[in-house]
Amino acid sequence: MQLAPLNCTVLIVDTDIKVVHGFAQSLRLAGYTVFEATSFEDGKRLWREIMPDVLIVDIRLGQYNGLQLLMRARSDQPLVKAIITCPFADQVLEAEARRFGGNFMVKPISPSQIVGAVESAASTAKAIPNTPPILLERRRTDRRKKNEPITWVERRVNDRRVATPLPEADGRAGDPRKDLITNHSPEPRPGDRRLTRQ
Repeated sequence: MQLAPLNCTVLIVDTDIKVVHGFAQSLRLAGYTVFEATSFEDGKRLWREIMPDVLIVDIRLGQYNGLQLLMRARSDQPLVKAIITCPFADQVLEAEARRFGGNFMVKPISPSQIVGAVESAASTAKAIPNTPPILLERRRTDRRKKNEPITWVERRVNDRRVATPLPEADGRAGDPRKDLITNHSPEPRPGDRRLTRQ
């Protein structure tokens, strides 16, 4: 078993208090900082206060479910790592959990299994850079003010705006496609009624 990453926090949300305490004890022994909740509302409140690195949530949370909490968490932190637990195997629920970026695990889950799953999730979370979208937008604004060439385009990944560099074209500096961005008005052609003044 590897040592827990420094200051790695885990939030456990499950209506079964025995499961919560069992997971929490195993993870604390492994070196993780663990927070516990036994309801959807408590889990949502703790999530907003802590913003943990890893979220462990059961699929059944009274009138709510774990996927709803995961969706709320991803709206705040798109790259959050999550483990969805369920007392029974279900291919549909597993597919939904993976679609929202969660790792699906069927109970009962042994201490070594939950620690291993959190280790894997935490190591992946620490390896992914998490640049705030507002910082990316500030960088683009600064480049426009300096009249620097446009070398970035925006795309959406998991509902989060990120910046991706355009490749160089034909070995020349810059990219001629920037002209399509800055000079997008086409030149009129003879016989084109839409562009030729009558």
